[in-house]
Amino acid sequence: MTMTLCEEEPEVKAELHWTLPKGNTKVVQWRKNYERDVIQRTEELEDARKKLAISLQEAAEAMQVANAKNASVERAWHQLHLELGDALSELGKVCSVAAALDQKQQQSEEALADWGKQKHEESQALLAASQKEA
Repeated sequence: MTMTLCEEEPEVKAELHWTLPKGNTKVVQWRKNYERDVIQRTEELEDARKKLAISLQEAAEAMQVANAKNASVERAWHQLHLELGDALSELGKVCSVAAALDQKQQQSEEALADWGKQKHEESQALLAASQKEA
């Protein structure tokens, strides 16, 4: 029952002729599956790239808007800072004038009190003198 190499050759060839097309069919199937997967992945990657490009563009536009708003806020802050400086300067002047007026008022009140005291003393002296004469 042992077969020689020559006797087995036709059987091996027949088996190879039978398995080779089957193997080629599997190779073709794998290639088609691989190509389909590659095409699908390529489309997915292209869609993702487009979405990222759109997001990048939107982010760039949002950044431009934010930069414009920031510049506007900085200009307003600078203007308010100048106005605050002017207001503080004016406040300093007004406080100086108010202090000077308070000092003048105090001096006037003291002078008036002294004058009133002096007049009171003079009238008391006149009253006393007139009471002595009477």
